[in-house]
Amino acid sequence: MTRTRLRAGGLALAAVALVTTGAILLRDDPPALPDVELVAARRGDVTSVASAAGNTVDDGIHDLAFSTAGTIEKVYVKIGDKVRKGDLLARVDDTIARENYDAAKASLAAAEDRLDTVEGSGATGGSYAAPTRQPQGGPQASCPPTGDQPTTQPSGKPSTPSPSPSPFKGVRAAAVSFTKITTPSPSGKPWRQGEPEVHLDPTSEPSPSPSPTPTPSTAPPQQPQGQACDQDRQQQQQRPQGGGGRIPQQQGGGGPQMTEAEAEAAVTRAKNDLNAAKDALKGVVIKAPSAGTVLQVNGVAGDPYTQGAFVSLGDLNDLQVKALFTQSDIGTLKTGQQAVITLGNPAGAYEGEVSHIDPMSTTTDRLVRYGVTISFDDQPPGLLLGQTATVQVVTGASPDAVYVPARAVQNDTVILADGAKRKVTTGVRSDTTVEITGGLTEGEKVELPGASALNGEFPDSTFPGL
Repeated sequence: MTRTRLRAGGLALAAVALVTTGAILLRDDPPALPDVELVAARRGDVTSVASAAGNTVDDGIHDLAFSTAGTIEKVYVKIGDKVRKGDLLARVDDTIARENYDAAKASLAAAEDRLDTVEGSGATGGSYAAPTRQPQGGPQASCPPTGDQPTTQPSGKPSTPSPSPSPFKGVRAAAVSFTKITTPSPSGKPWRQGEPEVHLDPTSEPSPSPSPTPTPSTAPPQQPQGQACDQDRQQQQQRPQGGGGRIPQQQGGGGPQMTEAEAEAAVTRAKNDLNAAKDALKGVVIKAPSAGTVLQVNGVAGDPYTQGAFVSLGDLNDLQVKALFTQSDIGTLKTGQQAVITLGNPAGAYEGEVSHIDPMSTTTDRLVRYGVTISFDDQPPGLLLGQTATVQVVTGASPDAVYVPARAVQNDTVILADGAKRKVTTGVRSDTTVEITGGLTEGEKVELPGASALNGEFPDSTFPGL
C-alpha cells in the first residue's frame, strides 16, 4: 500500500516539472504580431447630411386685429374652427369710428368750399386780399410826422383857416383801375367786380380852379385828417414786408384770408383724414384674409379692446418643420436642398426641401444655432401644429465615386497594405465613408485602424451599398 502511494506522488512531481520546463521554453519565443485589417477602395455613391431636431410650424399664420378701440360686440368663431376667405370672425362697437368718419366728411366739405371761394375770387399770385386805398404818387404830404417828432394836437377852440390851398385843389384826373374788391366800401355797399376804384393822386402844383365838391353818391365821405392818417399807419404796419405775402382782411371781413395753395393743402389733408377714418370704420370687423383654421381668440363679447392681435388664423394644410442647426452645419445648407423628415409616428420618413434659412442666430447656453425651415413635398394627413420631428438635409452627394471607410483616412493620409503612407485628396464625406478624388484607385487596399471593432469584416452593415 505504501509503495503504491509513493509511486503516485512521484508521477505527479514529474508532471509538474515537465509543465514548468515547457513554460520556460515558451517564454523565450518572440511575441505574436497583432492582426492588421486591410480594406479595398470601392466605387459607389457617397452622400453627406446635416441633422437637427425641430417642430412643425405654420409660417403663414395671420395675427388679425381691429383698427379701432372699443367694446367687443360679438365673436363668431372659436379655436379650431375652419373658415373660408372673407368669413366674419369678430366685431367691435363702431360708435367712435362712425363719429370720426362723419366729422372727417364734414371737414372735407368745408375745405372744398373754401377752395372754391378762393378760386372764384380770380386772384393772381395764389392769393386774394383786400386792397388798400392809398394815394399813388408818393407819401401822404398831409399826414403829420411820426416817431420822436412833435405832433400837433387839436384844441377846443376853432382855428382860423390857413391860406393853404383846398384839399380838392390840384387834384389830377382820377386814376381808374378795375380790381376785384372783397371788403365793404365806406358807404356800406360792397364793391362789385368791374366797378372802378378811384385813387386820388395829389400834385405838387396847385390847380388854378377848384374841383367840384364830391357828392356822397360818387365818393366816400371825407374823414378827419388825423383819423385817416392813423388808419393809414395801421394798414402799413399790418402789411407784410417784402411785398409777396398775404394781406390781412379789413375789419369786418370775417377773419384772415387764405391763399389758394393753403386752401388746396387743406383739402388734401381733409381727404387723407377721411381715408383714415374710412379705414378705421372698415376695421371694426375682422374678416378672414384666407381659408384656414382658427388657432387663437383673445377675448369674448363685452371685453374692452385697445390694440393687439385678437384672432390668429393659420393653414394646417400647409405646415412646415422648423429645426435648429449648429454653426458647423449651417455653412453647408442652402435653400432648395433635399431633406428627409422623420416624425414621431409609425408612418416613417417624408421627403421635403429647405425653404428658408434664418439670417439671425439663436443662442442658448452659449450654443449658437440657426433656424431652418423645411417644407414637405407631400404633407402627411393628420399632421398637427407643434409635432416633434427630425430633419436630415442632404448637403452633398457624389455618385459613382471611389471611397473608403472614413476611419481609414487620417489627416488626408492612408496606410497601404505594405505599411507605406500615402497622401490622398478627399471629396464628399458622410458619417461612415469618404470620397477619394485623388491618390488612390479602386481596388487598392489600405489599412483600417481598429479593425477589431468590425469583427474582422469590412464593409459592415453601415457601409454604402449593403
